[in-house]
Amino acid sequence: MMTAVPLAIITGSFRPTERGKALGIYAISISAGLAIGPSLGGFITSLLGWRYVFLINIPIGIAGLLWAQHIIPELKRQSGKMDILGALTAFVSLSSFLFFVNRFQTWGFSYTTGIVLLVSLVAGVSFLRVERRTTQPMVNLDLFKNLTFSFANISALLNFMSQYVMVFLTPFYLQRILAFAPNNVGLVMTSFPVAVMIVAPFSGSLSDRIGTKVPACFGAAICSLSLFLMSQLPALANSVDVVWRLAIFGLGTGIFQSPNSSAAMGSAPKPHLGIASGILATVRNLGMLLGIATGRAVLYAFAPPSILQKAILKPAEAAVFLSGLRHAYGVGGILTLVAAVTALVRSK
Repeated sequence: MMTAVPLAIITGSFRPTERGKALGIYAISISAGLAIGPSLGGFITSLLGWRYVFLINIPIGIAGLLWAQHIIPELKRQSGKMDILGALTAFVSLSSFLFFVNRFQTWGFSYTTGIVLLVSLVAGVSFLRVERRTTQPMVNLDLFKNLTFSFANISALLNFMSQYVMVFLTPFYLQRILAFAPNNVGLVMTSFPVAVMIVAPFSGSLSDRIGTKVPACFGAAICSLSLFLMSQLPALANSVDVVWRLAIFGLGTGIFQSPNSSAAMGSAPKPHLGIASGILATVRNLGMLLGIATGRAVLYAFAPPSILQKAILKPAEAAVFLSGLRHAYGVGGILTLVAAVTALVRSK
């Protein structure tokens, strides 16, 4: 719920000439949270244990609720009714698909996973039929006839997949290969969101002046370069070797995200800003899960899952594990390289 509406609020509150800048500033808040979170989580885990990490969300959540009530404007409401059947079929289709992706890595293609995938497909087809026939659909499918909107979402999906290949696998490298403590892992991982936080506002402002196509393409290409550099990490790297590679990925992400989000939201008609924002949020979360699944699948193709369960790896096991990591980073680099190409597709 929280991630589905911010882009709609920002797009509806700012002029088109300020949209990129506003989305860039919004990216600062996300990056600040991502920068503080791993370090704070690592510190709490080292000091008190991992269970206490979850309690930090209670005061933060209360503060966020009170501040949101004070500051967020109420946008003009649309008349109409909720598309309950469309929402239900979409929920069943997406949740079944995500469950299939999650379990397929452990169970393989079995009777259970086959049924879950079939349920997802049937619900997905039903969702499309419902949305075409209802007078007030939850998702106006005509949005996807706009090339800018469709390809901006494809670019976001691919970039977030590559991002979560990086985010998911790098802590394993730091812990299993370099033997870093949890708090040090958090500090190293912070270099990625800090770089995003610094670059995103400038990238958003630039896209207001020169358009969204070039910055989005350039940013995704830098992300690809970073992942290919990660695939060359040696077994005896130090924290600096990892930090500057993560910072390059953050640089690319900061350049990519604001212009790409601006392109998608700017191509949506005002009555559909809410659903456009929701679609981007869905694509983002789907990309995260598929990125983790992709990184894990490639890693397991080279290193057996039993290796991940060991706290200390023997030299031979570390070599196998590192080989899997390198191939997974390479696949992530290809994903966001494709995102650089799809980012170039825009409607006239």
